[in-house]
Amino acid sequence: MTQNGGIWNYLTSFMPPTKKPKISIYVSEEQKKILEEWADSETRSISNLVNHLIERGIDEYLQQKSKQSKSKKEES
Repeated sequence: MTQNGGIWNYLTSFMPPTKKPKISIYVSEEQKKILEEWADSETRSISNLVNHLIERGIDEYLQQKSKQSKSKKEES
């Protein structure tokens, strides 16, 4: 289910436009191939997979930040 043309373009043409901000990134060919394989294995688009990974990363960051904040308060 890669995003290149064909059925994917047809199916996504029925999706309403999103109001979410858009960002762009550059990846190597190897990284792109891995992301395509990973997304296909989870029946996701690459965009959806990357968004999911970002959400997990942000959750982890916020948990670590919260733990650090609590330990600083305990030291005071």
